[in-house]
Amino acid sequence: MKKVLLFAVILGGAVAFTSCGKDECECTYNGQTETFNEDDVNGGDLEEACNAADALYKIADSSASCKMK
Repeated sequence: MKKVLLFAVILGGAVAFTSCGKDECECTYNGQTETFNEDDVNGGDLEEACNAADALYKIADSSASCKMK
């Protein structure tokens, strides 16, 4: 019983920790930095949006970049 309770506490803590953490995408273009997160992509996939933004910025400026933080 103690092992089950301990497992439940550890699992609950891990779920709470990961759900509170938010990933962000940071883009640098023309010396300016812009950051966006999951709320900004309206329910879409943040990593896909970050990769798409990276591709679009690189078309205009090869030194521009977007990366997940």
